[in-house]
Amino acid sequence: MSPSAPFSERSSGSPADRSVDSPSDQTRRRVLRAGAGLVGAVSLAGCVISAEPYTESAERSFDPGDADELVVRTDSGDVTLSAGDGGAVSGTVRKESRSGEDTLEEVTVEGTVEDGRLTVAPRWPNGNENVTVDLDLSVPDGLAVVEASSSNGDIEAEGVAGDGTYSSTNGDVAVTGVDGFVTVESTNGDIDASDVGGLDRADTTLGDVAVDVPAIRGDVTVESTNGDVTAAVAAGLSATVTLETTNGDASVEGVSMTVESSEESEIRGTMGEGEHALTVDSTNGDVTLQGL
Repeated sequence: MSPSAPFSERSSGSPADRSVDSPSDQTRRRVLRAGAGLVGAVSLAGCVISAEPYTESAERSFDPGDADELVVRTDSGDVTLSAGDGGAVSGTVRKESRSGEDTLEEVTVEGTVEDGRLTVAPRWPNGNENVTVDLDLSVPDGLAVVEASSSNGDIEAEGVAGDGTYSSTNGDVAVTGVDGFVTVESTNGDIDASDVGGLDRADTTLGDVAVDVPAIRGDVTVESTNGDVTAAVAAGLSATVTLETTNGDASVEGVSMTVESSEESEIRGTMGEGEHALTVDSTNGDVTLQGL
């Protein structure tokens, strides 16, 4: 591991009395102490702590050093990424604790640089702290997002670059304006991908899927078990296309395609030379192929 510069913190304001019994009472500001083992240049400003459930919001900065790739993870919470200026990954870290106020300090957010990759993620020291960590970060130009993930929370990305995977177990996933090939996936949540460079895969178990498919570089599946699925394809796509659903309708709208077979719940055809396979599939929902 090759660490970046040391950790630093900044905070402004003075302490104020707080009542746990009254969430509407005044919040107080305080300086957070650095968590042990932090790697990466990180700054903190404007930390605000509220009454129970205790919340803490702070501005942070993570220096990528010589890294050219970015991973952002949280086990519980939302991840929001957007294009930013400057050379650092920066933005707001928000923590919410139902395990007491002290847990806010125990759960830290760290940036580590290893093998050309900056990873920003929370650390739960005991693994059982009931703390949600939201990460709302801007990404500098030239840093490729290769992963943004949460076990319980929504994933959003806009205007970033890189071939990346955006995933949640319980939450919606939405990406737009991503300059790269994307994989978008959830177990319980809707999937949306628009204005992307290309699509590698899109799937969810419970939710709707709506994705742009301007390009593919291999066989691609766009699917939901319980939800409608819509794929908007570029006119120049070269693919053998299969639309199928168990309980729903299959339809093609505004797409130039040679149709080999067409039924209410299944349509097969070829776009261009049919270089790769594109499957649009649902168990319980409509499936639609439309022009991009």
